[in-house]
Amino acid sequence: MDDGNAMLALAEVVAMLALIATIWFGLLHLLARIGGWSRLARHYRTFESFAGEAIRFQFGYVGYVRYKGALTFGADAKGLYLAMFALLRPGHPPLVVPWGQLEAERIGKDRVALRFKQVPGVVLKITRRLAQRVLAGRGLLPEEST
Repeated sequence: MDDGNAMLALAEVVAMLALIATIWFGLLHLLARIGGWSRLARHYRTFESFAGEAIRFQFGYVGYVRYKGALTFGADAKGLYLAMFALLRPGHPPLVVPWGQLEAERIGKDRVALRFKQVPGVVLKITRRLAQRVLAGRGLLPEEST
């Protein structure tokens, strides 16, 4: 292979990688808009790293978007910490929602809906077990139905 063909092949590979990256980033930003993460980020985005215990690889729905094993949760004095797995983070910056901005509602036998006072149209649905872990001692856990 001569130098001209090698350079052309390299340029094609670079162009293909750029196209894949553009589609990947675009898709993740679109999902953040569809589900509501981008609206949450306008109010609750954080640039600080989380120092508490992180509960990684959790499941949840933000709006209609299902995050299967991609969410990280944490709780500290400031509030509820939410972040995405690093490869899925474009369009999904880390969030810290102050405790006073959260409401929790039981929506099924094993599901809890978290609602955000500054972003009333966005709902985060998580398992009851996860809600118990991150909301414990905050006065936000929904009552057990009898």
